[in-house]
Amino acid sequence: MDPSYCRRSKSEDEFALYVLPTLGEHSYSSRRPMHTSILTGARRVNEILNGHEDLCKRHFRMETDIFQALVQKLRENDRLIDGRDVSIEEQVAIFLYALSKNATNDTLADWFQHSGQTISYYFGKVLSAITELYSVYIRPSSLHPHPILSKEKFYPFFMDCISAIDGTHISLKLPADEQEPCRNRKQTLSQNVMVACDFDLKFVHVHAGWEGSASDARVLQDALNHGFQVPPGKFYLVDAGYANTPQFLAPYHGTRYHLQEQGRARQRPRNYKELFNLRHAQLRNHIERIIGILKMRFPILRVASHYSVTKQIDISVASCVLHNFIRLHDGDFSWPENTTVEIDQEQFVDVPSGDHNYHNDIHAFNYSREAGNQKRDYIAQQMWAQICITKISEYVIFYPSSTTIHGNQKRDYIAQQMWAQICITKISEYVIFYPSSTTIHGNQKRDYIAQQMWAQICITKISEYVIFYPSSTTIHGNQKRDYIAQQMWAQICITKISEYVIFYPSSTTIHVLEI
Repeated sequence: MDPSYCRRSKSEDEFALYVLPTLGEHSYSSRRPMHTSILTGARRVNEILNGHEDLCKRHFRMETDIFQALVQKLRENDRLIDGRDVSIEEQVAIFLYALSKNATNDTLADWFQHSGQTISYYFGKVLSAITELYSVYIRPSSLHPHPILSKEKFYPFFMDCISAIDGTHISLKLPADEQEPCRNRKQTLSQNVMVACDFDLKFVHVHAGWEGSASDARVLQDALNHGFQVPPGKFYLVDAGYANTPQFLAPYHGTRYHLQEQGRARQRPRNYKELFNLRHAQLRNHIERIIGILKMRFPILRVASHYSVTKQIDISVASCVLHNFIRLHDGDFSWPENTTVEIDQEQFVDVPSGDHNYHNDIHAFNYSREAGNQKRDYIAQQMWAQICITKISEYVIFYPSSTTIHGNQKRDYIAQQMWAQICITKISEYVIFYPSSTTIHGNQKRDYIAQQMWAQICITKISEYVIFYPSSTTIHGNQKRDYIAQQMWAQICITKISEYVIFYPSSTTIHVLEI
């Protein structure tokens, strides 16, 4: 921006210096200019953009080059135009400074040396221009699986997952007669905003404006009624505040879920439900991070602002647009999490983080819950089966049966066969994927056949490789050492089998979702 750009023209200065003093004292006092600082808004903005890189982050919440890119984007198609006294750079700076500091109109007028009417006018112009970019920067997720889903712990179980959804509460300031519907369970005032984001930390949908008393599931249902769609065969990850359906997979209720809970337990998942919840939390963790970054970058979202209700709602949407714009321009996402917010923390409003449970309040979701539970069980059981098969192949490997054996080796061979029989018995008890009475179709039938074939290989391998000594054998010297070592190894194998090879007893009745 041209540093010579000034708010007042030369003729205006001459009027203030020579014409006004000739008026009466009372007339001069009533019309005396208020904003007369030599540090005009234009010069202040120019100093920030050409100063230390942290100044732009501190005041405008983004890097200088991204600020300039935003100005250029808003200049396109005349979304914004330079005013007589206020350039586009200064217009954008006014808006971003307000989001950064929750600055009042009077504070902005003093900081940028413009009248309150001018500040209000350009704040509204920039807000409208940025919200109009919603369809440009907030777009549905790609239908191609994200590379993170190709990791062994997620593949192929989450290949149809395209994003995650959550509800976040953003503070509202309302007239007294409009407050009750927006009073949340913490008895503060907020709007409940549904956001969906992809695995690249970008928002793909934002549905704002619902009262803070509304459930997350109700806001999602309203979003579906107003254009939000789930592509056929795909699904989103949601938390426990939503119904578990084929399109929106939630974690198992009553089972450890959050990564902090998993860490405090200090043990591996003990069953398929805990394993599913762990993987679900690992994938969905990014949406909690993106919401945290958004509110740290734009602190106005954490306090009751000074604008009309309509503008407060638009600010939440515009903030998401700006977040995506910064992300697409490789902005730094680490500093908002570590920076100091320049707003008195007493102004922060305590709002809920989202619903902890689904309240069965949406009939459209209730009809799909059984199908959702079957889909979740199928995915969870397949993940658990993969771990069990991997662990068997890792731990049950000793000596090949093709070895020529004589004397003591023959005794060893007999002992080994006895041990193999025990292992085979254990596997036949626990490695049950589907009971034989279950009707299975399509991919499930193929999986069932493949799993039985793999189980057969595992049983064969155990009979080939598990070699020990019977307890009645008299052993000396090196054999005694070998015996002790083999018994210790046997203990590990037995422990691992008992930990991982547990599915359903054959008497369990399970329902299979036909795909």
